[in-house]
Amino acid sequence: MLKTPLIILLGIALLVLVVNLPVHALVKFGLGIAAMFGISKLLGGQLGIKDDFGMLMVRSKAGLGAIEALARNGEAWKLFADLGTVVAYGLLAFFILKREPRQKFAIMVAGLALLTLISYFVAPAVFPFLLQAIGGAGLGTKAAASAGASYAYFATAILYAGGMALTVFASLMAYTGVILSALASTLLQGTDQMNKTAPGATLILPGVNIPFAEGIIALALILVVHEASHAVLSRIAKIRILSSGVVLFGVLPIGAFVEPDEDQLRKLDAERQTRVLVAGSAANLFTSLLVFFVFLAFLYATVPFKESGLLVIGGNHTGDVLHTINGVDALTFLQGASNQTKYNSTLAFGSDKGAYSGTITKGTLYDLSSMFFLARYSNPALQFIYNLLGLVFSLNFVIGMVNLLPLPLFDGYRVMEINVDKKVVVTAVSLVTALAFVVNFLPWLF
Repeated sequence: MLKTPLIILLGIALLVLVVNLPVHALVKFGLGIAAMFGISKLLGGQLGIKDDFGMLMVRSKAGLGAIEALARNGEAWKLFADLGTVVAYGLLAFFILKREPRQKFAIMVAGLALLTLISYFVAPAVFPFLLQAIGGAGLGTKAAASAGASYAYFATAILYAGGMALTVFASLMAYTGVILSALASTLLQGTDQMNKTAPGATLILPGVNIPFAEGIIALALILVVHEASHAVLSRIAKIRILSSGVVLFGVLPIGAFVEPDEDQLRKLDAERQTRVLVAGSAANLFTSLLVFFVFLAFLYATVPFKESGLLVIGGNHTGDVLHTINGVDALTFLQGASNQTKYNSTLAFGSDKGAYSGTITKGTLYDLSSMFFLARYSNPALQFIYNLLGLVFSLNFVIGMVNLLPLPLFDGYRVMEINVDKKVVVTAVSLVTALAFVVNFLPWLF
């Protein structure tokens, strides 16, 4: 039987091979799933762990000492969780926090300031970065800008009234309405509206729609800060941690976990349960804010090394930087040529990947000089750092927000269940959220 190190090396080699195959991303995905499933079977047999559809839960007590050490500063962690509660639930947190009035007021003010920083500095950079990282062209940016201008006051009221939780819920509901309207138009009137409507959700797959190595590292960091925060607040609340570990699919770390004693956790009062549950999203959102400032510093420091030109987002050449079109500077051509020439002609492109010919699709070219958060570097090390920092801040933000949705298995559901007395309301909101979540994937079918 193969030894564990050899199985791991085999798994890594298979991943590298699959990622570099010259085939469609979906074929890569399928081959990657098959390869990692096989590696899980080998690893499970070697380690004596029963896999669950290829998922291996590798338990260990190795991290428990570090959790105990972090939990010694209990008051600081309680403050961290309470600030996270304000960021997560805005002014509604006033009814959740159980502090004495002066402390509650100070925490509310500081939490709302953090909510403002995350919402108005970090959030606007998340979409442009993920747009180019995932390669989703034309995701309704004009419509989004129009909606933002029309409903700015309403969106601000939602943000401060209910924090990130209400904001992500309202955004999900609003885009569900857009998709259902397009679906009705397609089914009842025979239009192609669903083809023109971007999905509201997508899977994040390293090597398929985000860079492989940077994606793996970013997701691992997200899982560690999320689960470690749950664990520390659990220990502060005197909850026994049974074990901690990682969830592997083959050699891919797709999850991290801590196993608190659930019976003990459910016996806690609402305040301490809420702290434990909110800690994960709070850690993700605060990490996003911190890494965002590091990302900004990196972008400012590397300005002289950035490439100039038009970044392609969408289609077979996503990620290319166009320097020339028909022998003319790419930006000059785009600004001066007629729409007939730009969008209805075969053009000659000179790019960082070489020369080729093709056509331009509207909404797929972005001027790197006018979009500060979008960058390309000819230096592979700088490009790696850019991708890694961008994925860490943007995915921490997304996962921190989505985890606040009142969906079963999400922390947001448990928080709502604990703090809302009428269980029929919890069930109804959870059901509506689950249906909306599914609807947001529908455009992928058209």
